Amino acid sequence: MRSMGRSLRNLQRALYVLAVIPVVAGGATALLGSASIPSSGEPTASIESELRFYSVWWIGAGLFLAWLAPRVAERTRELRVFCALLFFAGLTRLLAVSDAGWPHASQLVLWLWSSCCR
Repeated sequence: MRSMGRSLRNLQRALYVLAVIPVVAGGATALLGSASIPSSGEPTASIESELRFYSVWWIGAGLFLAWLAPRVAERTRELRVFCALLFFAGLTRLLAVSDAGWPHASQLVLWLWSSCCR
């Protein structure tokens, strides 16, 4: 029973750490737009608008994960749904690779983050 409590605390800590990534990435993109993405080139107004719009969803995902961390023992369904959505979002990056090639290394870090919940 004691190890179960320790495992739960470790999971909660991991969720808090993982929550920081989308909050920071989303915040940077909300403030800087495409300039927050290395080697992004010159964006169109539509791309810039879309990036900044989705950046708030990144922030929301991180805040949700931080909210979920202390409640994870009784909110396992929400964690599973969150992880499934994140995993499928990561899979869509494969479409981007097939269309445009491999992204900058910073984007690969985000890709790895999206597959961490599997």
